[in-house]
Amino acid sequence: MRKLFVSLTQLMFAVILAPATAMADWPERPITFIVPYGPGGGFDIYVRKIAPEMEQILGVEVVVQNLPGAGSQRGATAVYKSEPDGYTIGIWNLPGIALATSTGDSRGFDLLDVTWLAELSTSTMALGVAADSEINSLSDLCNGSSEPRLATTGATSTSAVATRVALGLANCPHVAVHGYDGSNDAILGVMRGDVAGIITPADTLAKFVRSGDIRLVLTLEDMASIQGVQSSGEFGVPGLQNLSIRRVIGGPPGMPAEIANRLSDAIVQSASSPAVKAWSAETGRPLSPAGRDQATSTVLGSLAFLKETGETSGSE
Repeated sequence: MRKLFVSLTQLMFAVILAPATAMADWPERPITFIVPYGPGGGFDIYVRKIAPEMEQILGVEVVVQNLPGAGSQRGATAVYKSEPDGYTIGIWNLPGIALATSTGDSRGFDLLDVTWLAELSTSTMALGVAADSEINSLSDLCNGSSEPRLATTGATSTSAVATRVALGLANCPHVAVHGYDGSNDAILGVMRGDVAGIITPADTLAKFVRSGDIRLVLTLEDMASIQGVQSSGEFGVPGLQNLSIRRVIGGPPGMPAEIANRLSDAIVQSASSPAVKAWSAETGRPLSPAGRDQATSTVLGSLAFLKETGETSGSE
């Protein structure tokens, strides 16, 4: 009987200590980092830049997996439905992916349930036109003889959401032209004169501005941050900085807090490393790494802003 009591006691302690031991040993194998777009795009570049730094911190391989499709929802769903053991995480595009949740069109995930880990960067949206365009302001764009055509990279893309909301609040009728194969293709459409302009991240437009092919005429922010370029706040439409692209990292629902915190710390440290900061300065790609609280606040803010502006209806 004594032997049986000892065995049961040992078993009970083993059950109690197992989760703590498992978390203490984490990570023991490679971590999969899902990018919901194809290789070579902005989100992919960010993840591939911090992955080697994360490997140094965590001591295991960080495998970048591209899962494009369905406006980034394929990758988002894969992250959401994975085991909450800290071995699968992903990068999310806000406010674009928030539109799927706010309209009820998400394919198997809910942003309110995701374990948010960190925020990498914020990219201010801007209106770009061809260098030789006669459009020099938002007023010029909106007060022409016909409704302006603006390029987007898909009806539910961040570019389309920003265009719809910004020009809607500015009382500027327009025609959104979808179907471009990524932002570079859409910008080339502006340069060819297929469309009047495009609203997309200012850092995406930067190299075309430097080459002399594109001009910026408006930034979607309250206070102007680019010399000589009017902000939407100055134009009389405040709050559009909520349309800035946020690169937020999250994992499946139910991830243990200890693992989530370790992942969050590793991501923020990686994005703050000298190598990544030097890359940011050299390429002009913004970095503003922050932890779990900021990432969660960003998601809630995006959902609230879309609801406030009527984007929950999904109407064009």
